[in-house]
Amino acid sequence: YWGVDTAYLEQLRTFILKALGDDCPLLFTSDGTFWPDLQANGGLPSMLRTANYGSDTRRRLAELREAQPTGPLCNMEFWVGWFDAWGAITGKSYREATDVAKTLKDTLDAGASVNIFVFHGGTSFGFCGPGANISTVGQYEPQVTSYDYGGLLDEAGEVTDKYLRCREVMADFLNKPELLERDFPR
Repeated sequence: YWGVDTAYLEQLRTFILKALGDDCPLLFTSDGTFWPDLQANGGLPSMLRTANYGSDTRRRLAELREAQPTGPLCNMEFWVGWFDAWGAITGKSYREATDVAKTLKDTLDAGASVNIFVFHGGTSFGFCGPGANISTVGQYEPQVTSYDYGGLLDEAGEVTDKYLRCREVMADFLNKPELLERDFPR
């Protein structure tokens, strides 16, 4: 993720094109925009670059545009939440629904496509969670096995306030107020 390995990316691209031929789907890279070198080093000139971010849309898309002067803009991983760690000093990660909805609106208003990550929470069932996270306070924090991640639907599949706020943004953006007419049973 932090490396510069265009030869490896080119080998992957060649392998995929050889295997799929004319049936090859769109190839793209998906990198963060929180350090400028991630976009600069994360792609190939012949492939679409996409961004990963959860806030500060204007800045993130400007960094993507700097790395890719033309072509479509896309937030491939719109982070609506974050991982949780066992015993985290910083507590459970949480994003306000209004903040998530504002970032979604800003992204759509900028003319970018968006892929919500993660839409529905889940679990890795038991003790097979990811290795660790070094927290903002420099402490080793093993991640919990839940992949709830603060998704628009929670781990149990229940609608969250984030879902409802994002649905309002989408209904307004698409000019489809009928999207707001559905109630969800609990």
